[in-house]
Amino acid sequence: MAQAQDSGKSGGGSRKKGLLILGGVVLVVIIAAVAAGLYVLGRFAAPKEATARFLPDDTQAYFTISLRPGAGQLLRARRLWATFEDTPGFIDRRDELLDDLRDATGIHFTDDVLPWLGRDITVALLDLDLRTEPEWVVLLQTKDRDASLEFLEELVDFLEEEMGEEFQDDSYLGASLFEEENDEASFAVTDRYVVMGGSRDTVEQLIEDMESPPERSLARDDAFVRVRKQLPSDRFMLFFARSGDLYDGLTGFLGGGAFTGQSRNIPEAVALSSSFVDQGVRMDFYSDNPTGLGVVETRNRLATARALPQDTLFFLSFSGLQEAWGQVQETLEDMDEDTAQLLADSLDAFREATGTDLERDVIDQLDGELAVAVLPSDFRFEDSSPGTVNALLLAEVKETRPLQRTLDRLMGVLEDGLGVRTRTEILGSHEAVTLDLQGRRVPEEFRGYSPGYLFTEDLAALGSTLDALEQMADTLDGKNSDLASSPEFSRLLEMAPKDAVSVLFVNLAGVIEAVVDALPPAMRSTYARDWRPLVEPFHSFFAAGAASKEAFRATWVITVRRVD
Repeated sequence: MAQAQDSGKSGGGSRKKGLLILGGVVLVVIIAAVAAGLYVLGRFAAPKEATARFLPDDTQAYFTISLRPGAGQLLRARRLWATFEDTPGFIDRRDELLDDLRDATGIHFTDDVLPWLGRDITVALLDLDLRTEPEWVVLLQTKDRDASLEFLEELVDFLEEEMGEEFQDDSYLGASLFEEENDEASFAVTDRYVVMGGSRDTVEQLIEDMESPPERSLARDDAFVRVRKQLPSDRFMLFFARSGDLYDGLTGFLGGGAFTGQSRNIPEAVALSSSFVDQGVRMDFYSDNPTGLGVVETRNRLATARALPQDTLFFLSFSGLQEAWGQVQETLEDMDEDTAQLLADSLDAFREATGTDLERDVIDQLDGELAVAVLPSDFRFEDSSPGTVNALLLAEVKETRPLQRTLDRLMGVLEDGLGVRTRTEILGSHEAVTLDLQGRRVPEEFRGYSPGYLFTEDLAALGSTLDALEQMADTLDGKNSDLASSPEFSRLLEMAPKDAVSVLFVNLAGVIEAVVDALPPAMRSTYARDWRPLVEPFHSFFAAGAASKEAFRATWVITVRRVD
């Protein structure tokens, strides 16, 4: 490292290459520090989003993680981590990944970062101006200035030796400072923080603002305060973005075009938080709704979850199909004439081929919820014997008769076109109609399927196989426990936003088991060695969303199995 002769900027030059290299290194540093941060989660809560006091009020994006989120968060985090540690092979696989990161960055995080890493990690985008250079900063709170200075020196040495960058070392207001020779990045260490930034000016301004926080800071910004209040207070992570400003910056760089003037339809601000929950991690999203669109009045009663077995692998449910169809038709009026005509021609062709008017005969007959589900199946990743996937499409209906007539007509079209026959199956107290796909005109890979339908008093179900319809019938007859009564599904549903209209549930444990069983033997051994320690602990994934005229809200949760 060369000694700086003054505190001004060094010469210019091409910034693009250095920015990409340094940005990549910083990204790796942050990801690894966050992953390793579970080791140093503090028991006592520190002020959340403390670094927002140092940043300007027009900061465009802000991401921060608290490593001292409080006793409740700490306890849940440690239980979560214990599940992974108890998984055979996980510790070895984790150490291999940390070694790979050390090879990529020259830094061993458990030795070089964790001893000094303090209560929070922050990444902020101050200005997305792609016509010049984006202004960005990274803040890592430090408990030990000397140790963090040693870390920065090692990072600078690595960049100089492995990537050919040149740095000058200097000081500013008592901070140790390292400046890349073309001012493409600067690093500094103060008594409280390790600071990284896209330029020396940016880093120096941040050092000044840490000494004397500005009156107009992000922490006092109206949009930041407003959206932050909408998220759970018991959190360890927050992401905030001034989405309208980011959109303007991006479209300005791209030259505008068709997107010019559309920022009025972009939310002013969006925010995302993360919290540890019992055996899992929860994420909550909040966004303004400037257009008032996407609001669904039809309540999702999740009636279909009571018709599906508890071991269902995948479940996606939403309500408001008719409202959505109405919005699609309104959108068509604003489309260019060619696109609108193409869609109209496609609907006409479908009607002529099947004798079915999609809107009148299908959409108008539905009432409320529409759902897609994948049930336990017998499939293989082998060309010679791929097996089948048991899938269902379920819908609440106003009356069963009109839709049943439509499906009978479509079955007749398939009989004639494929040379196959329909069969009536008695499944407990229910009756199903299926297609026997053994006709010569049916491709061989589809001959294991037997698509059909089943009606109840208020539900219509289309199944890919007789087995799928039979599993549904057994559940309705009480032979199987249903998904709605599953303790895991019920627990996660309680975290959904009020009046959620869309719900997604994935039985990760079941999906992983099914995929592994379907692998050829050679791939199964590779999975056991490289991937099993990382994925085996996962249990389920859940997502739900809701919209009002004021805002969009969503919740995502991923859980792991319990440790006995």
